[in-house]
Amino acid sequence: MAGQRVTAITQTAQSPYTVHLEDGQSVHTRQVPILATGFASVDAPLQTDLFAHRGDRAELNQLDESTVTPNLFMVGPEVTHEGVILRYIYKYRRRFAVVAAEIAQREGITPNAKALAVYQANHMYLTDLADCAVDCVC
Repeated sequence: MAGQRVTAITQTAQSPYTVHLEDGQSVHTRQVPILATGFASVDAPLQTDLFAHRGDRAELNQLDESTVTPNLFMVGPEVTHEGVILRYIYKYRRRFAVVAAEIAQREGITPNAKALAVYQANHMYLTDLADCAVDCVC
């Protein structure tokens, strides 16, 4: 099923979620489907619909969340804060645990403090965006 496009997601009593694929197949799951579009550029159609834009960049709050679609987060090389593009992998991957911790808290899950401490000790938990003042020119 890799490489398939999702055409619809429906809910039924028998299977809480059915994910319909473009080739006619469907997948049933009890888990809420999540959207993961990979490293698409800002021209991705879902970005156009689900994020406000400032210039050619999606507008995000300080938690890398859409300012118009609550609970929709962006991670990766398209993330921009205060004009700083977190394009390089060593910059944007430092935000993964921050976003994951926020999602966990919103779901009523207490993030594992020891695990977060490991991320922080290894400089992989970027909360001070002033730390990224150097922008890339690529």
